[in-house]
Amino acid sequence: MKLKASNLLFCFLFSGLLHGYQPLEAQSSALKINNLSNLFSNDIVATGKDLEINRSELDKAIITTKANRVSQGNPIPPHLNDKVETQILDKLITTKILLTKATQEQKRKGGLNAKSFLEDLIQQHPSKETFERQLLSTGMDLKYFKEQVTEQAIVKEVIDADLKTNYIVTSEKAREFYEDKKEVFAIPERAELRNIYIPTRSKLTGEPLSSSEKTKRLIRAKEAQKKASSGEDFIKLVETYSEDVVTKENQGQVTIA
Repeated sequence: MKLKASNLLFCFLFSGLLHGYQPLEAQSSALKINNLSNLFSNDIVATGKDLEINRSELDKAIITTKANRVSQGNPIPPHLNDKVETQILDKLITTKILLTKATQEQKRKGGLNAKSFLEDLIQQHPSKETFERQLLSTGMDLKYFKEQVTEQAIVKEVIDADLKTNYIVTSEKAREFYEDKKEVFAIPERAELRNIYIPTRSKLTGEPLSSSEKTKRLIRAKEAQKKASSGEDFIKLVETYSEDVVTKENQGQVTIA
């Protein structure tokens, strides 16, 4: 059975835990899922081969998601609660399914990647205690956060392995696609040039500069032109004379189609 997910990454922990996911249809359909309106009276909310999700696990994910959204200044509107909770349950199911497929090697690699990720993340904060306080503001303690990071690291290993096995594009297939879609890759004729940008209008207001200021800039422009004509390094001249950040970053290069 091929996997259909490809973007379960560490960063989901900061954009809202388990939020916004669309379930694996074929795999989720094999599970028995209780009606969400009855979940509070059930210990087990979803069961399947080699997996089960209990009410407390779902509640914790829901509380964490909502707290995380509040900490970002983007609380979940009340009318979307049911939809979000359904998505969270779908996400939990998908994660559990993928974890059951993980080999020992994938678990080992995922664990190492998670450990490295956590160490780097903690080092970005003044102290471990500061990091833990920040986690608490999003509804998580360090233990729960580690568990989530490790699970997603293992899930990523499973997905990557499946993609490499089943979705590698061969050179022949790439060539065939190119031959069939040549018009997509066609590049129109174009000219490339480099320029030094010295504006005669205010960058803040867009209004024309005073005559005296225009004169100063004309002198700068002529000075740059003289140096360019004498063969000086034009890129260095762009860095020295251009008054536009983007022009400097592009080393003065402009493409005209």
